[in-house]
Amino acid sequence: MINGRNEKSNKLKSMKGMAMKKGIFTACILVAGTLMLSGAMGVKAVDLNPSADDVVALDKLEVTTDIPIEETTTNQAFDAGEEINQLEQVSYSKGLMIDGTKYRLYPEFQDANRAISELEKMAKDGMAYLKVNYGLESLSNSNYEEYQACVCEALGEENVYTNEALEDELYLIDGFLDIYENGDANKEILELVNSLNGNFQGTTVEETAQATSELQLLLPYNTGADEAVAAAAEEIAADVEQEYHVNFLESDELSTGQIGSDQQAELQTYTGNSAFNVDKGITYANKYAVKRNIKYDKGFDNKDCTNFTSQIKKAGGVKEFTKWTNGSNPYLLKGSSWYFNKAGDYGAIWVNANKFANFFGVKYKTKSFYTFSTKVKRGSFITEDKKGDGNWDHMGFVTATTKIKKKYNGITYYDFRIAQHTADYHAYVSETKNHWEELTKNSKIIFAIVN
Repeated sequence: MINGRNEKSNKLKSMKGMAMKKGIFTACILVAGTLMLSGAMGVKAVDLNPSADDVVALDKLEVTTDIPIEETTTNQAFDAGEEINQLEQVSYSKGLMIDGTKYRLYPEFQDANRAISELEKMAKDGMAYLKVNYGLESLSNSNYEEYQACVCEALGEENVYTNEALEDELYLIDGFLDIYENGDANKEILELVNSLNGNFQGTTVEETAQATSELQLLLPYNTGADEAVAAAAEEIAADVEQEYHVNFLESDELSTGQIGSDQQAELQTYTGNSAFNVDKGITYANKYAVKRNIKYDKGFDNKDCTNFTSQIKKAGGVKEFTKWTNGSNPYLLKGSSWYFNKAGDYGAIWVNANKFANFFGVKYKTKSFYTFSTKVKRGSFITEDKKGDGNWDHMGFVTATTKIKKKYNGITYYDFRIAQHTADYHAYVSETKNHWEELTKNSKIIFAIVN
């Protein structure tokens, strides 16, 4: 490694204070002159003897930049709101140690099974409603995602929103599931981190590129872990460019997944997004908000919100993004791709609200629904974090705004129209079938606008 430890540490700290860029690695790097394997370098070639202007595959380069990253434990209480806290204590118990600094992951129930038992008691009628009307078995780790989808659907039903007691219980179940899902979210993150064997050093640049890209889609947005990973990736990229005299390709060839380091701006995470035409997006939303496009309505049923917003993005002119591995036998990384081909063949970003928001970039967030209503515009993609746990939970699309003030439960807001799926509607916030204003019942809610 070229830099001294203190110099590297200071460099990393300064990067953490910047608006970090994402997706900095591409499928290959261009050698500017002959790659000389002498002296201390940020990466080194493995069984490689390139000539001038050769394209070097990232799976042939080994990272020697010393940035430890490993699983750790934390112990900090998380306030999930009065009702959720009554079910079971919620805390940050899992974390990452990145280059000597500890970062929290998502908060979890200390005893998830006990939390389920308490939920069955506190939301007895709501649980019964879901079981009877949606044919669900008792809530468990194997079917909680079905419960999530069915709760969203149920909250849009007339016989629910006209029954305040039942509606409140379903909101409690919804909030519970928002915390419960974090167990699997943390597990996915830690499995990826553990595959690095405690340090980016010793992995190939390709492996580091894949890991950092995926982690920035998975990590909570509010604990600093995502910025630390971005800083690590930025440092490794800088070592490659400065010490090996190489340049990252800045092609926007989406078919190969090559996205240049300077193409990922703070508020424009995916540059293909700049092609979005608001009028075309709204035309599509008008047509398919309440009558689904059969091309995409395959296997999503009650969990279609992000699938629908992705369709709007594409209809508005945004090109699909597919990320591939590098090397002699490249394969598609569905977990880091945004595309839809057919049922069972689509990228995770296409259907996952949290990944969608992180991929396209969150440009504004607030706890105030009034402020939120003043910031949304015609063509805004919107999301919400139910419990402020760092995970974006739902997606919608704004087709119209007004200067008309409305009130709900003592809260004033400017009315605006939302097209969304699960529940499927195209309605103003003030209309009965739209429930965005009701989310303010939850004191932990965070609203956001996505690029």
